[in-house]
Amino acid sequence: MHEILELLQRTGGPQDEQVLRRLRALAPTLTLGPAGAPAAVALDASDDNVAHRLVQRGWTELAKAASPATCRRLAFGVEAVLGAGLPGVFAYLFDEPWQLGEAMRARTSRALGQPYVLVEDVWAFHVAPGQHGWPPHRGLVTPRLDRSVPEFLNVWVAVTDAPVDRACMHCVPLDDDPGYPRALERRDAQLDAAQAMPVTAGTALAWNANLLHWGGACSPSAGGPRASYTYSLCRADALAALGVAQLRAEELTLSDRVDVVARQIVTYGEGQADVSNAMITWAKGLVLLRETVTSLAGRKHP
Repeated sequence: MHEILELLQRTGGPQDEQVLRRLRALAPTLTLGPAGAPAAVALDASDDNVAHRLVQRGWTELAKAASPATCRRLAFGVEAVLGAGLPGVFAYLFDEPWQLGEAMRARTSRALGQPYVLVEDVWAFHVAPGQHGWPPHRGLVTPRLDRSVPEFLNVWVAVTDAPVDRACMHCVPLDDDPGYPRALERRDAQLDAAQAMPVTAGTALAWNANLLHWGGACSPSAGGPRASYTYSLCRADALAALGVAQLRAEELTLSDRVDVVARQIVTYGEGQADVSNAMITWAKGLVLLRETVTSLAGRKHP
């Protein structure tokens, strides 16, 4: 078992000072929470066309989503976590990924004129030269989502440059997708309809969760890895219909973040190069423990 996981089990848990010291040493440019109040959200002039682009293509860019300094810190964070032998998603133990997610939530809400909330669906990517991103998939296959103000959005933020040869995202625009809207279970990408979405560091992409999308290949001759952080946003009035719960990033304790990371590993970890079988076993065990404790607490306090 990894040293940090052993510390979590052997000590008083995530808030134990020994654990905190080890995590701070792991990624000294990042901070350990709580994440605090969200920063003021700056809109870009191009945000006026977000709804139009979502209708026309199913996806949109959000320029200047993160500053160069923030990008460097977040890119270092995922590299440091991976360098310590942990899955990249452990970067979400730190404040900065949640601050970025909250900023994306607030900016998207203002751009679309509807309140969106974060939900528990995150991952940190580090695609090295010679590797590739996730294969074609959709965030949701049911229900069919509104085109202009989707009930569910996936948000992807590049913290390094992501040109075509460096694992940029690809998609099939909704109107060019033979699986949309009546066969969303289809994931066979039509290469002649595929669209590359190259961006520079600090740019976010947001797309309708029905959109067929995938991560491209990082050329062996690329200038370095592609790093990115992802989030999912639900329109506040659609939480019940979609069966998801709001995640309040500013209220997450370190213990809460450990639980979130474990659940993401259970959901997405199978087959990921940075997630070992031992890590999946740990995550499943922690999730089961939390579910058992919650169930027992409910029985004692009906």
